[in-house]
Amino acid sequence: MDIAKAFGYISEDENWYKKLGIGVGVFIVPILNFALAGYIFQLMRNVRNGEKRPLPEWSDLSRYLTDGLRMFVVMLIYSLPILIIYGIAMAIFFSQMLSSEFAASSTGGPPSIDQAPAFIAIWGIMAACVMPYSLLLQVMTPMFAMQLVREGTIKSCFEYKEMWQILKTNIWDYVIILGLTLGLYLVSSIVLIPAYLFFFIPCIGTIIGMALMGAVSILIIFVVGHLLGQFMAKHDAKQPPATEFGIV
Repeated sequence: MDIAKAFGYISEDENWYKKLGIGVGVFIVPILNFALAGYIFQLMRNVRNGEKRPLPEWSDLSRYLTDGLRMFVVMLIYSLPILIIYGIAMAIFFSQMLSSEFAASSTGGPPSIDQAPAFIAIWGIMAACVMPYSLLLQVMTPMFAMQLVREGTIKSCFEYKEMWQILKTNIWDYVIILGLTLGLYLVSSIVLIPAYLFFFIPCIGTIIGMALMGAVSILIIFVVGHLLGQFMAKHDAKQPPATEFGIV
């Protein structure tokens, strides 16, 4: 994989600043920001197909929105266990709190703090259940994106045998992408610390802060999208050639 190319290709596009600027606008607007995922999917397709200037135009916004909504649905489905566990924990928490308040009102005293250990235990158990699954979900998110680019269907993100075969043959490249993505977000979180100061300025400061955060986030996904496109192209190159009658 050409990591340097994933960074350098952006400036090779003479309209990169325009595409970045539009991306920042899309990032800021709710609902419309679903199109970012679709835009990156098109970037991945372009890299996979070997296009010299893979950074797409923003001309097909409806398609980008459709692709982005597919990704949203996939992540929502996979997030259901987290939402269910969180909902159960919240229900237990509030039921215990209400029972404590009811007991206090009946006796005329202050609410009991005896429930505190139980509350801590509930949230501890929830975290123990949710965190490993959340980590796995983050690890698999790039694979879900590649499946949507390859197949174009939500169903493809649940074809575990196929996804495992892809990972198994390119495991180290996938690890590199995950590690680089994590590193970029860690560095950006430090670089963006001054940007958070803008949020203390009403209105215009919030817009500037959001724009700076959006620009950095989009540059990161430009890099990651290119790497995922390389990953797909490399995987395709390893596949046996097809003929009119099937696989040779």
